[in-house]
Amino acid sequence: MACLTIPTILRVTHEEMELARFMVDMSRRTATTDIISSSSSPSVLSCKLASQEPDTKAEHMDVGTTGRDEYPNLSDPTTPLETRSFLTDTPNLSPSKSTPARNNRHIRVKRNAQNAVQVTARREVKRRTFHGAKTRAHTAAKYATANRNRQNDKNRQEMERIQALEADELVGAIRPREVWCSVCGDWVALDQRRKYYTGMWEKHRNNYHTPGGAQYELAKQIEARTGQWPKLFVSKRPRNA
Repeated sequence: MACLTIPTILRVTHEEMELARFMVDMSRRTATTDIISSSSSPSVLSCKLASQEPDTKAEHMDVGTTGRDEYPNLSDPTTPLETRSFLTDTPNLSPSKSTPARNNRHIRVKRNAQNAVQVTARREVKRRTFHGAKTRAHTAAKYATANRNRQNDKNRQEMERIQALEADELVGAIRPREVWCSVCGDWVALDQRRKYYTGMWEKHRNNYHTPGGAQYELAKQIEARTGQWPKLFVSKRPRNA
């Protein structure tokens, strides 16, 4: 018995809901008809004919293209006030729904996207996402350009250091991490972090082979006593290397 009672209760509830919807719909139609009948304007009469159509047509109507000419223009100052208030207060029958304007954020993003194309890669370019990058390839291309320019500058600086070492008359041979001192007859270690770095060689030259250097003055005193120029510099590099 309980199985037969539950569907009956559900069916009655659904019928009551349909009846309530029908009554509300009829009350809205009656109110709309009273408003239209109170005016004698031809433009309002055209709205009356349009309002007699089913609501489903008004709901599914494309407000951008279809049915725009069938309704009065709200922006026209000659349109009666009754018609304007009717179309404004009845959103289901209003044909003119303006498209949302682009906000400031949208415009700002577009402007940044246009400017990002004109960005030139420099050594100071940080590793960040470009605003105009639509894909990872676009962003990677920007990074690759910056890294390529940095590598070119690094190679150019190395060539300048090599030329400076070759021009030195005391340098007998050049390697990326050491140079051969022709006076001391030994290898002088350079900076291990950078290739052909001349800082360590200049320090050795000023200390051992330049008048005024500490080791140079000491060697000069030893030469005065013994008559032979001593070899004070001993390379720290392994003998079997």
